[in-house]
Amino acid sequence: MMAARITSCVVVLLLAVVSVAHADDSDPWEEPTNPQALAHLQQGRTLFDLGKWEDAIKEFEAGALLDDRPIWMYNLGQSHRMAQRYDRAKWYFERFITRIEGMSGSEEDVATVRRIIADMTAAASRPPTSTDAQRASGSTEPAAEPQSRPATGSISGSPSRSAPRWYEDWVGWALAGTAVAASATATGYYLRAEALRDDGDASKEHGPQHRLYERADDQVAVGTALLVGGGVVAAAAIVRFVLVDNGGSDVREKTARYTVDLGPGSAYVTLRF
Repeated sequence: MMAARITSCVVVLLLAVVSVAHADDSDPWEEPTNPQALAHLQQGRTLFDLGKWEDAIKEFEAGALLDDRPIWMYNLGQSHRMAQRYDRAKWYFERFITRIEGMSGSEEDVATVRRIIADMTAAASRPPTSTDAQRASGSTEPAAEPQSRPATGSISGSPSRSAPRWYEDWVGWALAGTAVAASATATGYYLRAEALRDDGDASKEHGPQHRLYERADDQVAVGTALLVGGGVVAAAAIVRFVLVDNGGSDVREKTARYTVDLGPGSAYVTLRF
């Protein structure tokens, strides 16, 4: 009975942490995990930086066939835009917006891409210039009138945006809230155990007294499991806050590991960065 209660508490805590982590996975700029797709992405970026728009498009299209992530739509939109195929670029940008709308924190990205589409539409409506011919030919020379053209943007990540601070990170606060809830629940179990012990001390019969003491021990065990689990989640929240404050939106590129060692009447949490 006691083991079942402890297992249930640990499972609830793990589910809470996993659900929070899963919610954070909704990232429009997440890169592919497929090695072949990642290779196409990196090669496409290199070709884009060299001004080889057509070759970059081929790489991004090949990667998109292997991996279904919004970042391909954005990169293909940028590549077609630089090649001055504005209709195709708009199509890909709109697909990108459709894919990321509703994701947490995507509002600024959507607004930025909509501005790119608007600037691109304005550029498409004006007569072609020598700068346009230079851009379409794949030349890497800077445009003569950069202020009149849509922003080039970066295909290697999201449009520029300010990095969030630790107090703006809802994932960290969700973890912290879970830790507080676990600690509060553990306190309730400890208080219940104390009350059961008092009832056992007041009991005159050995049988009922023994059962009350056993119930009190069960309450302490469950409370301790919750307290340890809450400590682990609190440590994860602290790590999250530190990484977000130091790395902004690139927090997913940093890792932190923890281990929990349990001993008689003790628990140790070790963090490794």
